[in-house]
Formats: sequence, structure tokens, C-alpha cells
Amino acid sequence: MGDMEVITRILLGQRQVLMTLGFSSLVLVPLVAVAARRAGCSWWRTASAGLAGLGTALVLAVTLGRYQDGMLLRWGRGCLLQPGLSLTSPEARLNFLLFAPACFFAVLACRRLLPVLALTLLASLLVEAVQSVTGAGTCQTSDIVRNVAGGGLAGLAALVLVALSRASRPVGES
Repeated sequence: MGDMEVITRILLGQRQVLMTLGFSSLVLVPLVAVAARRAGCSWWRTASAGLAGLGTALVLAVTLGRYQDGMLLRWGRGCLLQPGLSLTSPEARLNFLLFAPACFFAVLACRRLLPVLALTLLASLLVEAVQSVTGAGTCQTSDIVRNVAGGGLAGLAALVLVALSRASRPVGES
């Protein structure tokens, strides 16, 4: 069994992670889907927005849903200042892949990479800050770099798909 598979089983085996995933999915998916429909998005872009909401719920569950009873009472643990983008450990690879689904589908929904990357950076900073203050996870600056790099790569892949779909349309069709 590979390292990523072990981490996935451990995370999804925690009741708190599954509860956080369920609750945040029930809130985020309909919220972004309704917002997309109100913005006049097609059903395909609305579905992509919903999947981006699900990806964001997964981020919240994995990063902030891993707590044990009493863990949230340990305040002010600080943050490890670690530069770099090394992907040598399973946790590093997880952080690289963590924002990828949300970013991929968000770019498919809105067709723009830079706003998605800005929100990815903001969300990653917020997650690390909450982890630093509450002890729900370990705050590491290198996680921010990995989160944004992985999300950016996934967003670029989505932009390629958007460009290919536009190029394959007949002339005059929007």
C-alpha cells in the first residue's frame, strides 16, 4: 500500500473528518451552485462550480477536520517557517494535491486562473493561520507554497481544457 493510500485511509477513517466533509459539502455545494445559476452560468459551468465547492469542502475536512477531543483548546502553537516545494514526504504530496480539485473545477466554472489562484492563496493562508491558533493540524509555510503550486497546476490544466473546447466549437457558436 502506497503512502498516499495510507494517508487517505487514515484521514477518511476519522469521524471528525467525515463529519466536517459532510457538513461543509451540504453548505458549500448548493451555495456555489445557486450563485452560479444566478450569475447566468450554463448547466456545465454550474456543475463545475458545485464540484469546486465539493473540492473546497474536502480541503476544509482534511485541514481543519482532524482534531481530537480537547485538541481545539491548545491555542497559539505557532507556525513552522519552511521554504521550498519539496514533495518527498507523503504529507508534502498531499498538500500539493489538496487544492487541485477545487482549483480545477473553479477554473472550469469561471474560466479565469488568476482570481482562483488568489483565492487559493487566501484560503491556504487562512487554513494555516487557523491551524496555528487552534492546533487543528500543523501550520507550515511550505504547505502554502505546495497548496498554491498544486492548485495552479490543476488550474492550468483546466484552462487548457477550456481553450480546447473553445477551439473545437464551430465558428459563430459561443
